[in-house]
Amino acid sequence: QHTNQLIHSLKHNQNNLKPYFLSTAIGLHAVFEGIALGVTKRTSDTLALGLSLVGHKWAEGWALGVAFRESSVE
Repeated sequence: QHTNQLIHSLKHNQNNLKPYFLSTAIGLHAVFEGIALGVTKRTSDTLALGLSLVGHKWAEGWALGVAFRESSVE
């Protein structure tokens, strides 16, 4: 019984950390997006990359929100 409680506790703690790991990964991803955007030479490339970045930020935010919701972080 004690072992089952310990396993449940460890799983619960891992679930609580997932959104923080995801948040860190998204932050690191954003740094590389910024670098990619900064090194573009042509205006058309900058606009295309910028639009694609704006277009997928909502999905990152949604995924992060779901991760926090599922982990029951307070």
